[in-house]
Amino acid sequence: VVGACKHPFHIHCIVKWTNTQQKAACPLCRQEWKFQNAE
Repeated sequence: VVGACKHPFHIHCIVKWTNTQQKAACPLCRQEWKFQNAE
């Protein structure tokens, strides 16, 4: 999956990461994590 910040992650990795954080943020750039549709 790709976030709005354009950093790609495996779906299971980013879901695990966001579930352990108070605020869902990209692990690389700390921008708010928003799933972006891959086309």
